[in-house]
Amino acid sequence: NGVLPRFVPGPDEDPLSARMNELQGRELVSLMFQAGAGMDFVAEIMGEMPEYMSRSLEELPLANLNFPQLLRQEDGRVIPSDRFRKLALVTYANHDNAPLASLYLHLREKADLDPQGKEAGELRALLDFAGWRGDPPQEMDAELLAAFQKALFSTSAQLAMLMCTDLLGLRVRFNLPGSYGLDTWHERLPKTLAAYLSDQLYRPRIDAVTELIRESDR
Repeated sequence: NGVLPRFVPGPDEDPLSARMNELQGRELVSLMFQAGAGMDFVAEIMGEMPEYMSRSLEELPLANLNFPQLLRQEDGRVIPSDRFRKLALVTYANHDNAPLASLYLHLREKADLDPQGKEAGELRALLDFAGWRGDPPQEMDAELLAAFQKALFSTSAQLAMLMCTDLLGLRVRFNLPGSYGLDTWHERLPKTLAAYLSDQLYRPRIDAVTELIRESDR
Protein backbone atom coordinates (compact mmCIF):
# COMPACT_ATOMS: atom_id res chain seq x y z
CA ASN A 1 0.00 0.00 0.00
CA GLY A 2 1.02 3.63 -0.21
CA VAL A 3 2.57 5.74 -2.95
CA LEU A 4 4.64 3.73 -5.41
CA PRO A 5 8.27 4.80 -6.00
CA ARG A 6 8.31 7.31 -8.79
CA PHE A 7 10.61 9.88 -10.31
CA VAL A 8 9.48 13.49 -9.94
CA PRO A 9 12.04 15.51 -11.90
CA GLY A 10 12.81 19.18 -11.63
CA PRO A 11 14.58 21.42 -14.18
CA ASP A 12 18.16 20.39 -14.92
CA GLU A 13 19.07 24.03 -15.61
CA ASP A 14 19.00 24.75 -11.87
CA PRO A 15 22.07 23.21 -10.12
CA LEU A 16 20.18 22.33 -6.93
CA SER A 17 17.31 20.78 -8.86
CA ALA A 18 19.76 18.85 -11.05
CA ARG A 19 21.45 17.48 -7.94
CA MET A 20 18.08 16.38 -6.55
CA ASN A 21 17.30 14.69 -9.87
CA GLU A 22 20.58 12.81 -9.67
CA LEU A 23 20.07 11.65 -6.07
CA GLN A 24 16.47 10.63 -6.67
CA GLY A 25 17.36 8.77 -9.86
CA ARG A 26 20.25 6.91 -8.24
CA GLU A 27 18.03 5.84 -5.35
CA LEU A 28 15.35 4.46 -7.66
CA VAL A 29 17.86 2.65 -9.87
CA SER A 30 19.48 1.13 -6.77
CA LEU A 31 16.08 -0.18 -5.66
CA MET A 32 15.60 -1.74 -9.10
CA PHE A 33 19.01 -3.40 -8.85
CA GLN A 34 18.06 -4.87 -5.48
CA ALA A 35 14.65 -6.08 -6.64
CA GLY A 36 16.03 -7.61 -9.82
CA ALA A 37 19.11 -9.24 -8.32
CA GLY A 38 20.96 -11.08 -11.06
CA MET A 39 19.06 -9.36 -13.88
CA ASP A 40 20.66 -7.14 -16.51
CA PHE A 41 19.37 -3.57 -16.83
CA VAL A 42 19.57 -1.17 -19.75
CA ALA A 43 18.64 2.52 -19.51
CA GLU A 44 16.52 3.71 -22.44
CA ILE A 45 17.41 7.39 -22.71
CA MET A 46 15.53 9.09 -25.54
CA GLY A 47 17.08 12.56 -25.45
CA GLU A 48 20.32 14.38 -24.77
CA MET A 49 21.71 13.53 -21.34
CA PRO A 50 22.66 16.06 -18.67
CA GLU A 51 26.19 15.71 -17.29
CA TYR A 52 25.14 13.98 -14.08
CA MET A 53 23.29 11.27 -15.99
CA SER A 54 26.36 10.34 -18.04
CA ARG A 55 28.42 10.23 -14.87
CA SER A 56 25.84 8.14 -13.01
CA LEU A 57 25.71 5.55 -15.81
CA GLU A 58 29.45 5.04 -15.43
CA GLU A 59 29.47 4.95 -11.63
CA LEU A 60 26.50 2.61 -11.09
CA PRO A 61 27.43 1.05 -13.69
CA LEU A 62 24.41 0.82 -16.00
CA ALA A 63 24.24 0.00 -19.70
CA ASN A 64 22.28 2.37 -21.89
CA LEU A 65 20.81 2.82 -25.34
CA ASN A 66 22.66 5.35 -27.50
CA PHE A 67 21.55 7.16 -30.64
CA PRO A 68 24.49 8.72 -32.54
CA GLN A 69 22.40 11.70 -33.65
CA LEU A 70 21.93 12.66 -29.99
CA LEU A 71 25.57 12.30 -28.94
CA ARG A 72 26.82 15.73 -29.91
CA GLN A 73 29.88 17.78 -29.04
CA GLU A 74 29.80 21.50 -28.29
CA ASP A 75 30.52 22.23 -31.96
CA GLY A 76 27.41 20.26 -32.94
CA ARG A 77 29.24 17.30 -34.45
CA VAL A 78 28.54 13.71 -33.41
CA ILE A 79 31.19 12.46 -30.98
CA PRO A 80 34.06 10.47 -32.57
CA SER A 81 33.43 6.76 -33.09
CA ASP A 82 36.03 5.77 -30.49
CA ARG A 83 34.36 7.89 -27.80
CA PHE A 84 31.11 5.96 -27.72
CA ARG A 85 30.48 4.42 -24.33
CA LYS A 86 31.49 0.76 -24.39
CA LEU A 87 28.74 -0.42 -22.01
CA ALA A 88 26.01 0.59 -24.43
CA LEU A 89 23.81 -0.50 -27.31
CA VAL A 90 24.09 1.90 -30.23
CA THR A 91 21.43 2.22 -32.92
CA TYR A 92 19.86 4.90 -35.09
CA ALA A 93 16.27 4.15 -34.11
CA ASN A 94 13.94 1.84 -32.26
CA HIS A 95 10.19 1.35 -32.60
CA ASP A 96 9.50 4.78 -31.08
CA ASN A 97 11.65 6.69 -33.57
CA ALA A 98 11.47 7.63 -37.20
CA PRO A 99 13.66 5.17 -39.15
CA LEU A 100 16.91 6.48 -40.58
CA ALA A 101 15.54 6.90 -44.12
CA SER A 102 12.66 9.05 -42.80
CA LEU A 103 14.91 11.07 -40.51
CA TYR A 104 17.32 11.74 -43.36
CA LEU A 105 14.55 12.82 -45.75
CA HIS A 106 13.09 15.16 -43.11
CA LEU A 107 16.47 16.77 -42.42
CA ARG A 108 17.27 17.03 -46.13
CA GLU A 109 14.01 18.79 -46.96
CA LYS A 110 14.34 21.19 -44.01
CA ALA A 111 17.97 21.92 -44.90
CA ASP A 112 16.96 22.77 -48.47
CA LEU A 113 14.47 25.32 -47.12
CA ASP A 114 16.87 26.81 -44.55
CA PRO A 115 20.57 25.98 -45.14
CA GLN A 116 21.54 27.73 -41.89
CA GLY A 117 18.77 26.22 -39.77
CA LYS A 118 18.83 23.67 -36.97
CA GLU A 119 17.96 20.72 -39.20
CA ALA A 120 20.70 21.65 -41.66
CA GLY A 121 23.20 21.46 -38.81
CA GLU A 122 21.85 18.09 -37.73
CA LEU A 123 22.11 16.83 -41.31
CA ARG A 124 25.74 17.97 -41.58
CA ALA A 125 26.55 16.26 -38.28
CA LEU A 126 25.02 12.96 -39.41
CA LEU A 127 26.71 13.03 -42.81
CA ASP A 128 30.04 13.82 -41.16
CA PHE A 129 29.56 10.89 -38.77
CA ALA A 130 28.95 8.63 -41.77
CA GLY A 131 32.11 9.91 -43.44
CA TRP A 132 30.13 11.29 -46.38
CA ARG A 133 32.13 13.83 -48.36
CA GLY A 134 30.20 14.30 -51.61
CA ASP A 135 26.89 15.94 -52.33
CA PRO A 136 24.21 14.03 -50.40
CA PRO A 137 21.33 12.43 -52.32
CA GLN A 138 17.86 13.88 -51.95
CA GLU A 139 16.62 10.61 -50.45
CA MET A 140 18.41 7.72 -48.77
CA ASP A 141 20.06 5.46 -51.34
CA ALA A 142 22.05 2.24 -51.02
CA GLU A 143 25.43 3.97 -50.93
CA LEU A 144 24.52 6.43 -48.19
CA LEU A 145 22.70 3.74 -46.21
CA ALA A 146 25.84 1.59 -46.31
CA ALA A 147 27.92 4.53 -45.06
CA PHE A 148 25.60 5.06 -42.10
CA GLN A 149 25.61 1.35 -41.30
CA LYS A 150 29.41 1.14 -41.44
CA ALA A 151 29.73 4.16 -39.14
CA LEU A 152 27.42 2.53 -36.60
CA PHE A 153 29.34 -0.74 -36.54
CA SER A 154 32.63 1.16 -36.29
CA THR A 155 31.79 2.71 -32.92
CA SER A 156 33.34 1.57 -29.66
CA ALA A 157 29.95 0.58 -28.20
CA GLN A 158 29.83 -3.05 -27.17
CA LEU A 159 26.57 -3.68 -29.05
CA ALA A 160 25.48 -2.18 -32.37
CA MET A 161 22.09 -3.03 -33.84
CA LEU A 162 19.91 -2.00 -36.76
CA MET A 163 16.14 -1.93 -36.68
CA CYS A 164 14.78 -3.92 -39.62
CA THR A 165 13.83 -0.69 -41.40
CA ASP A 166 17.40 0.62 -41.07
CA LEU A 167 18.76 -2.69 -42.30
CA LEU A 168 16.70 -2.36 -45.48
CA GLY A 169 16.51 1.43 -45.84
CA LEU A 170 12.71 1.65 -45.48
CA ARG A 171 10.60 4.53 -44.19
CA VAL A 172 8.08 2.37 -42.31
CA ARG A 173 7.41 3.75 -38.81
CA PHE A 174 5.95 1.39 -36.22
CA ASN A 175 5.02 3.69 -33.36
CA LEU A 176 4.41 7.39 -32.81
CA PRO A 177 4.66 8.01 -29.04
CA GLY A 178 1.60 9.70 -27.61
CA SER A 179 -0.68 8.60 -30.43
CA TYR A 180 -3.28 5.85 -30.50
CA GLY A 181 -5.65 4.08 -32.85
CA LEU A 182 -4.72 3.97 -36.54
CA ASP A 183 -1.84 6.38 -36.02
CA THR A 184 0.34 3.80 -34.33
CA TRP A 185 1.30 0.13 -34.21
CA HIS A 186 -0.43 -0.71 -37.48
CA GLU A 187 2.49 -0.40 -39.92
CA ARG A 188 4.20 -3.62 -40.96
CA LEU A 189 7.00 -4.50 -43.35
CA PRO A 190 5.50 -4.85 -46.83
CA LYS A 191 7.10 -8.30 -47.16
CA THR A 192 8.57 -10.98 -44.93
CA LEU A 193 12.30 -10.98 -44.26
CA ALA A 194 12.52 -14.19 -46.25
CA ALA A 195 11.03 -12.36 -49.23
CA TYR A 196 13.52 -9.51 -48.83
CA LEU A 197 16.34 -12.07 -48.96
CA SER A 198 15.16 -12.98 -52.45
CA ASP A 199 14.72 -9.37 -53.58
CA GLN A 200 17.28 -8.02 -56.06
CA LEU A 201 17.27 -4.59 -54.40
CA TYR A 202 17.35 -5.60 -50.74
CA ARG A 203 19.40 -8.81 -50.73
CA PRO A 204 22.65 -6.87 -51.41
CA ARG A 205 21.87 -4.57 -48.48
CA ILE A 206 21.40 -7.54 -46.15
CA ASP A 207 24.60 -9.15 -47.45
CA ALA A 208 26.52 -5.90 -46.91
CA VAL A 209 25.45 -5.70 -43.26
CA THR A 210 26.29 -9.37 -42.77
CA GLU A 211 29.81 -8.57 -43.98
CA LEU A 212 29.98 -5.52 -41.68
CA ILE A 213 29.15 -7.73 -38.72
CA ARG A 214 32.01 -10.04 -39.65
CA GLU A 215 34.46 -7.20 -40.24
CA SER A 216 33.63 -5.51 -36.93
CA ASP A 217 33.79 -8.83 -35.07
CA ARG A 218 30.35 -8.34 -33.58
